[in-house]
Amino acid sequence: AQVHFVCNSVTPISTFHSLIPSILIQLELIMAARPGERKSFLTDLSAFFLSSFKSSDAEEAEDNIEETGVGAPDVGSLRRLLQAQAVHRQAELSDGLLAKCINFRPSDLNRCAEVAKGLLKFRLAENWPLRIPSDSVNVAGSTGIHWILQRRPASGNHDEHGDGPAAVVVFNVSRLNTSVCSVEEYQKFSTFIMERLTDDIEVQRRGISLIVDFGHNSFSKLSSLVALEDIKRGVRLWKGAFPCRLRGIWLVDTPGVLNLMLWSVLKMLSPTVRERVQHTSRSSGLHKLRESLGRRFELPISLGGEIDLDAEWDATWNNLFEDPKTTPTTSSSSSSTAGLQAQELRLLGCQTYSEYEHLASTRGLVARCCCECIAL
Repeated sequence: AQVHFVCNSVTPISTFHSLIPSILIQLELIMAARPGERKSFLTDLSAFFLSSFKSSDAEEAEDNIEETGVGAPDVGSLRRLLQAQAVHRQAELSDGLLAKCINFRPSDLNRCAEVAKGLLKFRLAENWPLRIPSDSVNVAGSTGIHWILQRRPASGNHDEHGDGPAAVVVFNVSRLNTSVCSVEEYQKFSTFIMERLTDDIEVQRRGISLIVDFGHNSFSKLSSLVALEDIKRGVRLWKGAFPCRLRGIWLVDTPGVLNLMLWSVLKMLSPTVRERVQHTSRSSGLHKLRESLGRRFELPISLGGEIDLDAEWDATWNNLFEDPKTTPTTSSSSSSTAGLQAQELRLLGCQTYSEYEHLASTRGLVARCCCECIAL
């Protein structure tokens, strides 16, 4: 087969270049048209990606770290704005969640409100709770589809810990097994991970990096496991609907067809955003990944490190994702709040002990004293 390109003398070269990814995808579709439904899936998927990420989204994604300081909006101001806009069921948004929205966009109250409304709209549409309980994601969590990398001990070098992401999550695509649970359940587990990580004020401020390890899976295998609706749900879940800074994405051993579609999407984003997406492979030695993240975090064996995260996941789960009704008792100052129950926390607009801690730290002794009185 021959492909003919027809360009007239007034066609800007930039326009021609912008067509190349789509042309390559169509060529790939022609060659991958066996079976026919795979071609339909690829066509629908590429069309969805191309329509989901526009120039306005590129600017929205430019979230350089903004310091929360004097003049930044507070939870009360954000809640009053949501009330003034008559946002459906806005009262169910906890103070802790609204605080995350503020730390995500501290310079613009309206953008904080948009994120809060986006999260509420998505959760209600999908019939998801506003905070995913740990006992609802045990099955997906047991598959090892996600790891949280351990931070290396600080050595006093500011560059080691001060300017990079505060957390790194690994997405092991090869662990995706729809005979164990649905893709939606895996997505709930991803959300659960992000909710717990963003309870940390440093993660709210400095964000996370994501490593997507495809593990040499072919695109045909992935497309047989993940439906287009699952992909759409995944995009809706994060696009303007969750307050978290994504500092970078590392794609490891990406299948060729998916590479072409990602190229098409990235071409529509700003250079700053494009630079946050890095490709690497095991055949190249993963040198860029190890240089960028290996200085701050302990990499797993599968990514050139020495940590067996499968063996250590139980401890990670118990330490980081304990039942929110159980509170730490590491100091005498917190002993009087160790017995706080979920309904008592909700009296303060908190759903978990972590949210109470954030509330106490942002509102000072008044909130802490209130909690201690309730506990007594």
